[in-house]
Amino acid sequence: MFVGSPTPLCEPITCKLQLPGLKGTSYEPAYRNMFLAGEQVTVNCGNNHWIFSHQQVSVVTTCKEDGEWTITPECQEVTCSKRGVPHVSWDSRWQLTLKSGEMTRYGCARGYRRKDDRNDMATCTRDGWHPNPLCQVIACPQPGYPNAGIVGIDLEEYEYKDKVRFICNNGYEGEFTVTCGVNGWSRGLQCTERRCEKPHIDDANFIGDVSESYRQNDHIQYTCKNNVDIIVTLTCEENGWNETQSCSEVLGCGTAPIIADGDLKYARKSNNSHNEMVEYMCQAYYTMEGEPYKTCVNGVWTGHMRCIQPCTVNEDDNRQHNITFKYNGSTYFTHDEIIGFRCARGIPVGSVSLLQRCNSGVIVLPTCQEF
Repeated sequence: MFVGSPTPLCEPITCKLQLPGLKGTSYEPAYRNMFLAGEQVTVNCGNNHWIFSHQQVSVVTTCKEDGEWTITPECQEVTCSKRGVPHVSWDSRWQLTLKSGEMTRYGCARGYRRKDDRNDMATCTRDGWHPNPLCQVIACPQPGYPNAGIVGIDLEEYEYKDKVRFICNNGYEGEFTVTCGVNGWSRGLQCTERRCEKPHIDDANFIGDVSESYRQNDHIQYTCKNNVDIIVTLTCEENGWNETQSCSEVLGCGTAPIIADGDLKYARKSNNSHNEMVEYMCQAYYTMEGEPYKTCVNGVWTGHMRCIQPCTVNEDDNRQHNITFKYNGSTYFTHDEIIGFRCARGIPVGSVSLLQRCNSGVIVLPTCQEF
């Protein structure tokens, strides 16, 4: 009977390492490749490799009782994928994965621009593509034009293709719309100042210095040579001097003039005496600008007022924009009144705020979209 060394019935379970390590991978201790359960190894990665997460270059892994490591002791190469990068168009599509430090040329989708307009190259880094983000939404700061105001609620920043409407201030004429584009705002118009030329009135003595032209709301006074006791005041208005003047004998006035969207508060007379005053009022929901009186001065009605149109918002308007009033609202809103809206369903889309102001009969409605 042959007698030899006894064969062990059980062998200890070990975890193994590949030596030398894969590219970019090294170990501490460096020269052991077998470890018992509970023993640990430090895995170190090279500059262009990672382990466990892209930001980690070193990790401690432990041999488990089943012969497996708590963390696989292999460093992975840092790579960047062209797939799924939002709003980016790549010049080259054949190489879909790049290694750390490699570069590729790229562009941005419509409505977006490169973060660095001077550089069209994307670089693969441990943290992903650089710059980050590669493309960012085109935005325009709040536009400003001299002597003009924004219609509706103004924002601090606008997105690509947003439009902003301007109306020139009192004393100026014009309106225009600008659009946020790739290179910023489109070119807006300049507001033109309204002016009145120096009036020419026979047999009149002007009081004070006389200019060749006057701005809107400027005043000029004069007396007639045949009646120096009466001082007449002219006002430069939107369409010229408020009244046509002469220096004939002191006259009364005929029927008080009609104003748009308004009427006399009391009965209209066919004849009115010098210095007689009449009072006006506006239609319902219209807002009066200026004093409500006109005065007969030497045959001419003086005084300026106007009735500013209200805004109307009906159920069809609300239904088209998928909105409703935030509070109980009516169909009519007076000039300069602020109206709050809310979404009937869904969420707001676009740059128009849910809070809007009525401006001379114009109101910009927000829009909501149901998802």
